[in-house]
Amino acid sequence: MQENLQVRKIIEHYFNDEKLPYDYDILRYMDESGWVALHFVIKKKRINDLLSKLTSNPRDKIHLCVLSLKTSKDVIVKKMGCITGYYITRKRPLPPALEKKAEETLEKRRSASESDDDGVGEEVEEKSEDSVKKKKKKKKKKNRGGNPV
Repeated sequence: MQENLQVRKIIEHYFNDEKLPYDYDILRYMDESGWVALHFVIKKKRINDLLSKLTSNPRDKIHLCVLSLKTSKDVIVKKMGCITGYYITRKRPLPPALEKKAEETLEKRRSASESDDDGVGEEVEEKSEDSVKKKKKKKKKKNRGGNPV
C-alpha cells in the first residue's frame, strides 16, 4: 500500500500547478484536451526508478499506476481504446496564466530544437569523426611493434 501512495504522489506532483507548466517532457506529449499517454509519464526518471524497484514488467507498471491513481483527487486516468492504452489528465484545467506559461515552455523548447538543426550538429559530428580517426591512428602506432591487433 505504501508503494501505491508513493506512485500517486509522484505522478500528482508532475501534474501540479507548480511543475506542469514547466515540464516539457509531459507537455510535448499532451493533446489539446490535456490528455497524455500514461506510458510517456512513467518514462520520467523518478517514477520509473520507483516502478522498476517494484516490477520489471511494463504492463505491471501501467497497472500499478492505474490502481494507485484511482483515489487521486488531482488527476484522472482513463483507458482510451483497446490499443491506445491509458491516458492521464488533471481534474482541474491549468489556470489561464499557467496555461500561458506552458505554451511558452513548449515554444521555447521547440524554437531551441529548430535552431539546433541549423548546422550546429554537423560541426559536432565532424569533430567526433576527427577524434575517432585520431584514436585509430594511435592504436595502429601502438600495435606496430609486432603485436597482433
